Amino acid sequence: MPKLLTRPGSHPLRSLSRTAQSHWKLILAIASLLLVEAYVHRRNYDVPRPSPPLDAPFYTGCQDPVLNTTARESAVFMMLARNSEVKGAVSSVRSVQEQFNDNFGYPWVFLNDEEWTEDFKRKVGKAVGEGADVKFEVIPKEMWGYPEWINQDRAKKSMQDMKNRGIQYGGLESYHHMCRFQSGYVASSTPSLSPILSAQH
Repeated sequence: MPKLLTRPGSHPLRSLSRTAQSHWKLILAIASLLLVEAYVHRRNYDVPRPSPPLDAPFYTGCQDPVLNTTARESAVFMMLARNSEVKGAVSSVRSVQEQFNDNFGYPWVFLNDEEWTEDFKRKVGKAVGEGADVKFEVIPKEMWGYPEWINQDRAKKSMQDMKNRGIQYGGLESYHHMCRFQSGYVASSTPSLSPILSAQH
């Protein structure tokens, strides 16, 4: 049986070359228009750089920090933290000290609902710096936890319900104690907090 002769497949580059040869005038016209457009755009929208700077900087180099020459406010930096949060506490303290408080020397008060570990006090005290006024205080039990008039079983059921509904931190008892402390004793500046902060001026 005689074999059927098949037409060999054409090479892609050969096909592209034939297309270019048959449409070279069109391709040349498009390329010319693109070059003209680029030239016109550059000529019309080019902004020459001025030889002298138009807006000189207010100050060149690093300025000395502004010193505290006025009467200082009676204030402290207060941080509520846990012993396990020592890494984040050190990072925050260093940032505040380097950007501001190294020049003004406001005291620090660190509050915890448990006794501070020596590791926390050592690392955070080092971040504050030598000679700084630092206090590590424990929040009194009456400021942290459930008031006497709270139904704890009902409170725990409510927290479990918030957890089931996907409310962030809703099921954490310590989070609710923190919110009560922050929004009550701290935010309202009640006299109850005075024993902790009274020595800080």
